[in-house]
Amino acid sequence: MSYPIIDDSIVLDAEYSEDRWKLKNRVIYVGAGGEVLADVSEGAGDMPLVLHDPFLTDPEEAQRRAKIRLALNKEYGRSLRITIHQRDFKDLGIDLGDTCTINLPSIGLSGENMVLLGIEYDPRSLRYRLEFGGRKELLEDWLDEKIGGDVARRFGQVMTLPEETSTLTYSLEAIARIQGESRYVKYWDKPPLTLYNAQNVQLDDHGWAELISGATEGSFEAKILPPSEMFIGFMDVTWGLDKGDGSVTIKI
Repeated sequence: MSYPIIDDSIVLDAEYSEDRWKLKNRVIYVGAGGEVLADVSEGAGDMPLVLHDPFLTDPEEAQRRAKIRLALNKEYGRSLRITIHQRDFKDLGIDLGDTCTINLPSIGLSGENMVLLGIEYDPRSLRYRLEFGGRKELLEDWLDEKIGGDVARRFGQVMTLPEETSTLTYSLEAIARIQGESRYVKYWDKPPLTLYNAQNVQLDDHGWAELISGATEGSFEAKILPPSEMFIGFMDVTWGLDKGDGSVTIKI
């Protein structure tokens, strides 16, 4: 499968980093009775991740899981930030969650598939700031790690009714906590403001809108256009002003 390609021809600047706290080069699986069932590593193996599954008894299954988890953790924690022109962003036709192939040999990335995790737009310079990650740590991954399923029925002793009830209760509580942690996007029009259809209005020395000298009234428009199609609608709009001896009317 081919993905949109990002290379030096469209990238204005790039910054690549790796979060060493998330990157792991060794995975150890501890199963029933505290027995180490699998120990998989790459390179020095100096950044281990230890996983416990009290119902896991099959070394082959533990080995399979360890290899998969090692591959995932090699991707977690990688971050790439790039700046491109607006026209190049439009030509790519990408949105949050899409995968792109990164060809930037100058920072050590050649043919790397990375996921678009963040989009910032500067209307003054007509540039986009994009953030890519090696792999998204999805909610499903978190649930698999923190909650898991009834692995005992597949790999070991059968769970008792109290154990099943306890696991189900914990699962529901964890899901409730996740659902309760809502996330909202905040758009902040920082000074200097970008004025549209300005009438008798200019920017002061601090980048805020003010009436031009001699004018008794004026108007302007401020636009906030989130670049992602995943944006649904505004929940709240706030503004700040100093009306002095006059009056100000806001229309949304």
